[in-house]
Formats: sequence, structure tokens, C-alpha cells
Amino acid sequence: MDVRLEVAVNAPEHDRLDHADPHEQRMGPAARYRTFRRGLRGNSVLDLTWRIGVLTVGGMVVAAGLAMLALPGPGWATIFIGLMILASEFAWARRSLDWTRAKAHSARMRASAPEVRRRNVAAVAVAGVVLLVGTAWYWQTYSFPGPVGAWLMEIWQT
Repeated sequence: MDVRLEVAVNAPEHDRLDHADPHEQRMGPAARYRTFRRGLRGNSVLDLTWRIGVLTVGGMVVAAGLAMLALPGPGWATIFIGLMILASEFAWARRSLDWTRAKAHSARMRASAPEVRRRNVAAVAVAGVVLLVGTAWYWQTYSFPGPVGAWLMEIWQT
């Protein structure tokens, strides 16, 4: 047996070059995160810093989602993502997220009921007919293509 191989096999655990635990290599991301958080909880300063960071990032994402309710963007989805970030550290955010998920599930069940689905399809069909009739009326009344269309036609011809 080669001496180098014998030293590598018999070396203490902390002297080996492969420091990674084989169990950790098989762990998924959630298990690695839990291991990471357990390590941070051992040091109160690091734990507090981590929690403040999560609160800051999650709060900013929720605030951006609230802004996107009035501005263009995926407001509700962003709010839910912010709640998920906050729920990773705070029990009140976990309870809020659980409540929101339950409400979303019940709304989905109500919306997928056959009688509600038929009503929604009928409402969309009526809205489409009203839109077509309104567009035809507008074109008939204000002479298609209208002032914007005439301006575009003028630009196109030059």
C-alpha cells in the first residue's frame, strides 16, 4: 500500500481534504437551510442580524407588491413572495401566509364549481359582444379609423 494513500485513509476527520459531510451532500436545499439556521441560532448577534435582514428584505418585497397594486406589475404575487420570505423567520407571517393560502384555496374551489364556471363564461361572452357592438358604433359614429388612425395614415403615406 502506498504511504500517501495510507495517511489519507487513516487521517483524522478534520485533516482530510474532503471536509464536506457525505450526508450534507445528499441533503436538499430545505435541509441545508435548516442546518444553516441552526448554526446561526447558536450566536445571538448573527441570529439577530439574520432576522433583521429577513425583515428588511421581506418588508421591501411586500411594500413593492403594495405599490404594484396601483402601478403596473404583479402586485399580489409579489406580496405573497414577500410573505413567504417573512414566514421563513416570523410566526406572525407564517400565520398570515397560512390564512392567505386557505382563502386562495377556497376561492379557487368556488370558482371551479360548474355553475360558477358557466356563469363566468356567459359573463365573458356578454362582455365580448358588448365590446364588439361598442367598437362598431364608435367606428360608425366617428368614421373609422378616427383621429388617431387618420394621423397614423398621414405618417404612413409620407
